[in-house]
Amino acid sequence: MIYQHRTFLCYGLLIIGLSITAKPYDLYGQTAQQTVLANARFEQQLEVLISTRWDLPLKDVLNSISETQRVAIFLDRRINPAQQIQLAIQGKTMSTALQQIANQANAQISHVRNVIYVGPKKTTHLLATVAAIHAEQHRRNQAENTRVFTIGKSTQWNRLSQP
Repeated sequence: MIYQHRTFLCYGLLIIGLSITAKPYDLYGQTAQQTVLANARFEQQLEVLISTRWDLPLKDVLNSISETQRVAIFLDRRINPAQQIQLAIQGKTMSTALQQIANQANAQISHVRNVIYVGPKKTTHLLATVAAIHAEQHRRNQAENTRVFTIGKSTQWNRLSQP
């Protein structure tokens, strides 16, 4: 049980970190040319109707969606990125299309801030909750640390003659 909580903590912090970064990266680790959408524009983009057909590996499908729709997508390493996705989408929302892709990959999607997480079904449903809890803890700790670091104190230490 403790191991699962640590795993959720790690993934939660990873997703939060990804959603905060200034430079978005595609699934191949290359710097993306355009910025990804955030907040209300991100939510609106999830409701955009799309029509397309795929017969590609999962990583290529998700990379294509990420580039064309300007959304950040994180693929969990426990999901095989090379598995073939054969899917035709006709006039469905991007959110529905992503869910269908995830179902075919035996995965599930979750939204954490401005990132779409594609991961195993057994952990994905808890990720958003864990991420929200850790974000709140981070906000509290940040407020406490700000007070500590803004208090001026005299500090001195001995000058070492040897490294």
